[in-house]
Amino acid sequence: MIPTSNIRPTVVRDLDVARERWNNLNAVNIASSPFTEFTFAERLAEIFGWTLVPVFWGDVLGVCFVVRSRAWTKDAVVPPFAPFSCIALSESVPILDRVPLLHRLFEDIPSIPFSRVYSFDPRLCITGISPTGYQLAEKQTYVVQTAPLNQAMTSFSEGTKRHFNRSKDDYSFQIDRLPLSTLCELVSDGYRHHNQSAPLQTTQLENLATEMGELPFARKMGLFSAETVELHAGMVLLCSQEKAWYWLVGSKRGPAMTVLLANAIHYLHEQNIPSFDLMGANTDGITEFKRRFGGDLVSYSHWIRTDGSNRLLSKMGLLIRSLRRF
Repeated sequence: MIPTSNIRPTVVRDLDVARERWNNLNAVNIASSPFTEFTFAERLAEIFGWTLVPVFWGDVLGVCFVVRSRAWTKDAVVPPFAPFSCIALSESVPILDRVPLLHRLFEDIPSIPFSRVYSFDPRLCITGISPTGYQLAEKQTYVVQTAPLNQAMTSFSEGTKRHFNRSKDDYSFQIDRLPLSTLCELVSDGYRHHNQSAPLQTTQLENLATEMGELPFARKMGLFSAETVELHAGMVLLCSQEKAWYWLVGSKRGPAMTVLLANAIHYLHEQNIPSFDLMGANTDGITEFKRRFGGDLVSYSHWIRTDGSNRLLSKMGLLIRSLRRF
């Protein structure tokens, strides 16, 4: 048994020391993914101008907090472009000890803001967690099993099959050819289409896409007009041996993303990557589009601090944002 109550959290401010320690823990992490790579968390924090604060409970549990500063307030957040918190739980922890150990994440931790949000990778969504002062907001995502194109299409909706068959010859699908500046313009256009502001300006987004696209777990692919050679849809996928994540994607309106996704499912199968996480099923319209590819709906836990101090911080944040308008 792991004596979870005796393990004290250690904040490691020296990022070089933290990186080595984190990499050792992440190598045996039951929920390892590109989003638990130290480099990914570090770069994402940097591009938003926030602070990465690694915390360890012995050599069995760690979390890389991303701390956001707004005027005189600070909070630990799940940053944009990361579906889950950066958490590592060692496979050496017996199953019966995992729930009490994960509970330690919700305790007050020296140097970590009181206001915190966590999103748990589905592999960490273990029943029995009920932290005081936090509210559970269950979220969902679609996970598609990769397969040869003809086989994969048997799971598509009839409308998706029609869109693909009618339009597939209008495009050229290419691996590792992706003009990132054009992709990032399409990403920003997608946010505007849904009446949202992109989390980063297009130039910042391009810097992020360039850095992440060079990492060994990234795959880039584009769909180009067969007639004009113009990019109509593109994506940067982040991959492990078991799964790919639909990370940074953008397209022109029309059938291009349908054709690109169908080709991506086939490509990932050829790369022996068995599943494809479409990263989210929580926005109307987008959710319906993803549903039509026949994936499984998978839930994951999103925990938000809800006690009095957090409500005060939220009100202060709203006040700050309102004052910035003047």
